[in-house]
Amino acid sequence: MPIRPICFVVMPFGTKETGATQPNPLRIDFDALWRDAISPALESLGYRAVRADQDTGAVIVKEMLERLFFSHLVVADISIANANAYYEIGVRHAAREDNCVLIAADWAMPVFDLQQIRRIPYSLPEERISDDTALRIRNTLTNAIPEACAGRSPVHTLISGYPSIPADNRRAQELADQLDEFETLRGQLLAIRNMPAQDRLAVADVFLSNLMPADIRLDAAAIEIFHFIRDVCGDWSRTIAFIDALPAGIRNTPYLREQRALAQSYQGSHTDAVAALEALIRLYGDSCERSGLIGGRYKKLYNASIQAGKPDRRMLDRAIKAYERGMFLNLNEYYCSCNLPQLYRERDDDGDNEQANAVAAVARLACERARQRGNADEWLKPTLLGLAFSERNPALARQLTLEVEREGSDAWKIGSTLADLRRHVSQMKNPAIEADFSALIDRLATA
Repeated sequence: MPIRPICFVVMPFGTKETGATQPNPLRIDFDALWRDAISPALESLGYRAVRADQDTGAVIVKEMLERLFFSHLVVADISIANANAYYEIGVRHAAREDNCVLIAADWAMPVFDLQQIRRIPYSLPEERISDDTALRIRNTLTNAIPEACAGRSPVHTLISGYPSIPADNRRAQELADQLDEFETLRGQLLAIRNMPAQDRLAVADVFLSNLMPADIRLDAAAIEIFHFIRDVCGDWSRTIAFIDALPAGIRNTPYLREQRALAQSYQGSHTDAVAALEALIRLYGDSCERSGLIGGRYKKLYNASIQAGKPDRRMLDRAIKAYERGMFLNLNEYYCSCNLPQLYRERDDDGDNEQANAVAAVARLACERARQRGNADEWLKPTLLGLAFSERNPALARQLTLEVEREGSDAWKIGSTLADLRRHVSQMKNPAIEADFSALIDRLATA
């Protein structure tokens, strides 16, 4: 009699805090999720679905390892951070070549390493799982799991010859050599960055003309060079050409795919950039950065429609929706939230002005928190300055203007931010407040 294939499911038990922010659910009953959605979906696919026992102990650990190795399929729910789940995924990835499928609620924020591995997102909008939500999750899993089973373990994919290869001192030496090469590369790039501005670009051109992207072996080296091309050369076409010439395993990493989409946008292909970013979200899940980049592309499309004399309200609404989505993923990140107040006031629907004030306060607190923690983001100071204008906070705006005058405009990127500050002032409806902030802009322009 044939054995019914077993699916071992790695997931939390009971009701747990999600770590998400509203409007996403703050707690989830994972037992109900198992009972009403995950287990029925797996059973409908022909699997005998089993969960790990809640108890711990040496015997249970042995059983868990056996189930991770011998089960036909392992499904791991990574909706919330869970060290045991991450460990068990690592065991399965090392033990078996395929049939390990990651799933997560669409609002989940897995740790960085797992963000780079494809997962199946499912909609989970409420704490108490309704019948309709359970049905949608079952349909999502039954449709997506069969295809996802074929995905190979990153261990088997990326380590040539695994698991039959013996310990090899030569390979260890190769790794050491790669790390030495990487440190040498970083030193070369830093030396060019530190050159006088009039010499920097010419030396960078010589360095890049002798570079062979197809020979790069470390993701970190590719990212370091990408940052160099972006920051020193400011050439987006060259950035895309560099990424496209990298080995497939490096150029297809989520971060470089994000940045390629951004480069497409800077070359004018905003809709292509949105499509690429939405594809990344489907494959790897959402993040503040991905939703923020999408919001930024729609914002550019909206601004272009204004310049053409035909304001496109759809682009404005889409920009707001994308930035809101990114903001609610993590209220401590200010990238998405800092863009919203100006867009709310631009739309000017009922309640938008109040919403703009509320979001500006949230974003400003996130910036102040980051500043207290010593965040090195070069855009932190100009973002905080913009939020003082956006929040209509004259005391903070005056304080920050004094800091700009003491530290110099370059540290605050005043040349890049004055246009936004003037746009904030143009949205002020109180002449006295507008005059106060206009006077601050005059001071900033000559700082």
